[in-house]
Amino acid sequence: MSKGAFDIPWIKELTKLISSKLHDNFEWLGVPQHGGGIRLLDYACGNGIVSMALSPFITEAIGIDLSPKMAAAYNALSESQNLSTKLSAIEGDLLSPSSTLRDPKFFNFDIIVMSMALHHIADAQLMIEKLQTRLRDGGILVIVDWLSMGLGVPPTEGGDRNEHEGEEDGFAKEAKLKLAAAAHVVAHWGFSKEEMKALFENAGMVDVGFMDGIEKSKVPAEMNYEQQMFIAKARKVRNH
Repeated sequence: MSKGAFDIPWIKELTKLISSKLHDNFEWLGVPQHGGGIRLLDYACGNGIVSMALSPFITEAIGIDLSPKMAAAYNALSESQNLSTKLSAIEGDLLSPSSTLRDPKFFNFDIIVMSMALHHIADAQLMIEKLQTRLRDGGILVIVDWLSMGLGVPPTEGGDRNEHEGEEDGFAKEAKLKLAAAAHVVAHWGFSKEEMKALFENAGMVDVGFMDGIEKSKVPAEMNYEQQMFIAKARKVRNH
């Protein structure tokens, strides 16, 4: 997501919703308590919405984003709020980590949040596995994303068609056409709860849960659609 995207009205409303749900339900997340404080990894951090929302509850947040511009925006926001000693971000990719990301400081987090980004990752299972390796034992992984839109698999650049495309209703066809322009950066039209639970459990995680009471979000007016966000969590198994 580009820096300017956060000024688009529907995205501003979405980020407000994410921020409030995470802040107001921190206890529900079940982050383990210990004497060393609470460390957050904000992956695909954007401009730092998640870190800001959780800043009252944590000791340290590290943001990582593929975009150096977004990492810079995160650091600028952190500095403007006098939180630069507590919240900082760098450019990085956990699917292809640099030597910097192999440093011990980028491991043993108490909580990791990936917000509105998993649907961009082709191999969502690998992404979940990479994230859970960065947690301390008993740590919590939180995924914020869209519930499945029931539109099948996004078309490839070659224009692949769903084998049942001719059977879709008119709305599904229209929605898919309107979304196709963004398909080069979308790998999944969201995830069902069953799919998300399987992603966690296939990575060896336990205590999967989904936050209740999240209202639907408006998406671009030209789509004439409301979309349901989810917030899901799972715990890394403790080694005894």
